[in-house]
Amino acid sequence: MKIRFWLLDGEDDPTPRHRGVNVYNRMQELGINADKWNQGEQCDIIVVQYDYHRLEIARKYASHVIFDCNDMTWKYPNDATEYFLGRVTTFADYITCGSAYLAAHLQGLVDVPCSYITEPADVSYDPVQREPDGKTIFWMGMPHNICYFSHIVPEIHRICTEYGMQMVCLCTKEDRKQVEEFGFVWEEWSIENARKWLSVAEIGVCPYFQNIWCWSKCASKAAIMMTHGIPVVATSIPSYRDAIVDGESGMLASSPDDWYSKLRFLAGSMDNRVMVGEAGRERALKMFTVDRTVNMWKDVIYSVTGKRL
Repeated sequence: MKIRFWLLDGEDDPTPRHRGVNVYNRMQELGINADKWNQGEQCDIIVVQYDYHRLEIARKYASHVIFDCNDMTWKYPNDATEYFLGRVTTFADYITCGSAYLAAHLQGLVDVPCSYITEPADVSYDPVQREPDGKTIFWMGMPHNICYFSHIVPEIHRICTEYGMQMVCLCTKEDRKQVEEFGFVWEEWSIENARKWLSVAEIGVCPYFQNIWCWSKCASKAAIMMTHGIPVVATSIPSYRDAIVDGESGMLASSPDDWYSKLRFLAGSMDNRVMVGEAGRERALKMFTVDRTVNMWKDVIYSVTGKRL
């Protein structure tokens, strides 16, 4: 069976790498005929990442088309309209999502099977030798995601002042101005810098807003940090509630006051950081492995084709 992934962007971009490259590389190691799609290539299955406008093209070259989507479903105004739903229903045999919430939501809108497939923690950041520096609160994110800090900036600064810490944001140049306006430390995005800060960070943070876009996000940011033993404080959205047992394998926050108290719990005690970090790592290494994701893909492909890989 010939399986091809039509990546949203280049192979070095984080999201295509997490849900595409790392997955089909592992499939290849297992003897499965999976790879990046070369446009014009005839296949048994094409997995189309995120861009539903591509579904019609994929249908011309594959017996089966799977639409692998994430929160970008809500990028355009009124995306869950008849146009979006019509294209998915007409050209996709199956929908996979990086969020269980999004899968359930779409299942209520389209007459196409939907299921959740985890986004595995990215092995590109390994190996990281952990040597926490005693002072760094860490975040990394895609362009324009720095906005998610806007409601908790005072709480972050309060923690940094009280415990002698710094807030480091790893992101692109597009967000440097906003990072510095927040009074945080900006570091330019690269795999090398990610490895550096993942090795020294004391606490990881994953803030979001409470809206349908954020509810549809996957847990990959927290998963990467947790995999490296970094204790995480994250907004209580569906994917993080699935990934984190609050107060045990991480901390969930629902308000600015909540953010302050959860950060204080970690910043004020090395024992707490170690305890939560170790529990988070143990949980992440069970939930967010590439092998688990590949097994979920095997189940989806069986549902679509009736054939076992």
